[in-house]
Amino acid sequence: MDDGARKLQERFRPAGDKRNDAIFGGVHIVLAGDFAQHQPVMATPLFHKAVEKIRKPSDTFNQGKIDQEKQGRAIWKQFTQCFMLKVQHRFSSDTPSGKELYDMVQLLMQETELTDDELGSIVDTLNARYPHTSEEMKALLEQSPKIVVLRNKIKAPLNHIMYKIHASNAKQRLLVWNVKDTDKGSISKSKSTGKKSAHNSNVAACNAKLSMYITNLVSKRPLKETGGMESTQYFFPGIMYKFIDNDNPEVGRINNTTCIGRHIVLDEREEADSGEGEVWQLKYLPKCIFVQPDGFEVGNLHQGMGGFAENVLQNCIPITLKKVSFKLLFLLTNGKPDNRIPLHAKLPGKAIKTGSKITVLREGMPLEGATTFSSHFAQGVSFGQDKWFLHLKPPSTGVLNKANLLVPITRPSLLSDLWLLAPLYTNSVERAEVIRRFKSALKPDAEYNEEMNVLRDMSSETYKLYDGFDFDLSSPLPTLEELA
Repeated sequence: MDDGARKLQERFRPAGDKRNDAIFGGVHIVLAGDFAQHQPVMATPLFHKAVEKIRKPSDTFNQGKIDQEKQGRAIWKQFTQCFMLKVQHRFSSDTPSGKELYDMVQLLMQETELTDDELGSIVDTLNARYPHTSEEMKALLEQSPKIVVLRNKIKAPLNHIMYKIHASNAKQRLLVWNVKDTDKGSISKSKSTGKKSAHNSNVAACNAKLSMYITNLVSKRPLKETGGMESTQYFFPGIMYKFIDNDNPEVGRINNTTCIGRHIVLDEREEADSGEGEVWQLKYLPKCIFVQPDGFEVGNLHQGMGGFAENVLQNCIPITLKKVSFKLLFLLTNGKPDNRIPLHAKLPGKAIKTGSKITVLREGMPLEGATTFSSHFAQGVSFGQDKWFLHLKPPSTGVLNKANLLVPITRPSLLSDLWLLAPLYTNSVERAEVIRRFKSALKPDAEYNEEMNVLRDMSSETYKLYDGFDFDLSSPLPTLEELA
């Protein structure tokens, strides 16, 4: 239960209420977004029927996960009343630009397959939203835009670029430092038995500095493989971060919650800034960063601290260095070297063999760059007056789904507020491929359509049932007996 739900429960429900043990805590209203946009990241959607799999000797699947999916759907089907909201409030459909975006979204959300001509028109309209002139791009960059991407893989390099732009716009010096990566210890397979033999923290290789080769490999790993901690980190007054842990939720330190960097405390050994170069490259990890969590009134926790300007740390919390660990695998895939980690890599004083694992210990600030966001994160964002770029070009590998397209495109209110970071296509061959990928992503889902029809019928009956009734949203819905 999140903090907001807990506060509501404490306000409207006395302690010891037996509904605390009921499904959903006895809550009488559940709010759900559009299933076409709010698809789960690593789970089966509620509208998909969980199907028992026939177990074969060669099958490897998680029966517990299947049981959970079946139970989740059984709980979902217990809801028999539904209010389906139909009015779209984000789009300014009374303006030509808003109407054009609204019409495009309606096409993308329809439950029948789009024709190539319809998709071609959408792709052409979106492609025209790339700023083709340097003057147009410069004007947008001067407004410190953020970016929505379809793949986490490119977030780190884009953060690197955008932080330079944001710091320049704020007329601030950008501080940059590299995290500290060490070899925590490796685990390799024994050829004779196939069992794992561990090199624990007592062996000499542990906590050894990684070779330059391994360091370069580690720096390129996606954030999901490195505990969310980027290999290069940044600071300037006013910088935006995301927390990567839940170490202090009471004051807003919650995973994926954004915060603003206000002040940095450097290592005593750090030399003064020479003022040379594009950025100030630190030689040592900073000791502390004071950040202001978004949406939380922390108060003056640091009143009376010496060395700070008055009120500079108001509503701030200190973030200190933290260590995360993650593994690098050295494998053969289908008889070929795994393309993530080449097999000729070496640890200090040791050769790495196929089947080995390296555990890397990374020390840095538990903060992630926040100029670039995934389409999943952007589900809860409205662009408003801020400038955002969308990177909608389908990736060369991997899945592109309906939510990947709908979420970014439905964040602005006007088509004129929608900007692409890169063109979708530059020639007819690329255009045809984008249309093909969009068509595959938007392919109708029979189970989704069936669920939507059920909810529409349920909503129609529910509206009739409560017609003319005045609601008190702090109290449970009236019972059928009360309505009668």
